[in-house]
Amino acid sequence: MRSIRARLSLWLLVGSSALVAGGMALLWHQLSQQLEREFDGQLNAEAEALAGLLTVSEQGLDFDFADETFPQYSAPVDPAYFEVRLGDGALFEHSLSLAGPDHGVLDVAPRAGFADIRLPDGTRARRLTLGVEPRPDDEESVNDGAQLPLSPLVGEVVWVTVARSRSRLDAVAARFRYLLLSWAAVMIVGVVILVAFVLDWSLRPLARLAGEIAGTHPEHLDRRLSESGLPSEIAPVVRHWNELLDRLEISFRRESEFSSNIAHELKTPLAELRALCEVTAMAPVEPQAAAEFFADVGAIGRQMESIVESLLDLIRSAAPGEALVPSRFSAREAIDQACRPFAALCRQRQLEVRVDCAPELIVETDRDRFAAILTNLISNAVTYARPGSWVDVQGRGFEGGTRIEIANPAPDLVAEDLPRLFDRFWRKSASRETDGHTGLGLALVAVLARRLGVEVRARLSENQILILAVDAAA
Repeated sequence: MRSIRARLSLWLLVGSSALVAGGMALLWHQLSQQLEREFDGQLNAEAEALAGLLTVSEQGLDFDFADETFPQYSAPVDPAYFEVRLGDGALFEHSLSLAGPDHGVLDVAPRAGFADIRLPDGTRARRLTLGVEPRPDDEESVNDGAQLPLSPLVGEVVWVTVARSRSRLDAVAARFRYLLLSWAAVMIVGVVILVAFVLDWSLRPLARLAGEIAGTHPEHLDRRLSESGLPSEIAPVVRHWNELLDRLEISFRRESEFSSNIAHELKTPLAELRALCEVTAMAPVEPQAAAEFFADVGAIGRQMESIVESLLDLIRSAAPGEALVPSRFSAREAIDQACRPFAALCRQRQLEVRVDCAPELIVETDRDRFAAILTNLISNAVTYARPGSWVDVQGRGFEGGTRIEIANPAPDLVAEDLPRLFDRFWRKSASRETDGHTGLGLALVAVLARRLGVEVRARLSENQILILAVDAAA
């Protein structure tokens, strides 16, 4: 099982370490560049100072250098270095720090610019070579410095190279590198501690939530999870969980009522059947009484069979396995077909069935299941309408669909009864009289409507007319 804590810890630590490492690398790059720029700036100043000592006259090139003026080139410890070369690369002058058999190795083939080199003793150094044109000597004087008797050199390039050991620069850079690495290590350790603390604090509501969920049992479905103190990202999960518990509680309650209703529905005919058997057993049976007995037994059997068939229809309709067969058909034909089986019952109860639906009105859905919806709705209206009253069936179109309404007087219903109309075995009267109805018709309508994706609504008008509306696609 993948852990949120482990994944968050890993990615936070990897991301934070990468950011720290990247930041330190960028800072080290900037610091090292800045140190090198300052070091190069010092080399450039020294090279320009030496270049300013070069003059040229008709007698030749003159380099007015004095060790007293530039003591860094003869210092016994960490000296600076220089050399001056003519345009053809011939060595003209060098510092005392380069005296000896290995002198003149700073830049044998002069190239302008900065470069890292090795001094004669193997020390890492950095040098700068400048190509300069010596300024003319207006005084035509000869100084004490070195002089090369050449033809006039006006306009010729002379190469001035200065160098210094990188030991101090490298030492400073090493100290900065050590400090940055130490600070990066401290920051990473701090990030580890901070991530562990933040995750523990942030995931604490989830741990509490897991404990509450673990304590949820079927016998305690009335308990709900608390949303107080939860982060906004988790609150919707808790809200949906509580809504699920609401639905589960309602389902469990309905299942309990369903079991109780089945027991009551079967208990009544079974009790009647037992009473008939007991009465018949107590007295001699005459042919007419025997005929009545078997007629009553048959009626009870048909009632029990009707209950079982309705339950099977309900179960089959709720099962998702059977595929739907959509088709387009006339709404008027579907209404007439649904009304036809109840013609005899309407005459018996003196009911007037009034159908108002245009023949061209179309419905597009599974025809057989839609017919079952209409049949059960009309059966409910014909059964519970007052004798001598009426049942209205109207069909009309609306944008994108067709609406069929079945209306009948329902003086005993109140608005609070409407949500329970589609419950299984629900009847307004608490008695279980044998009226041929099982109390499952509207429950089957609700299941079929959900399966077809049509909407079935119930409303009660001000003059106590129950209107059941079916909205289907056209």
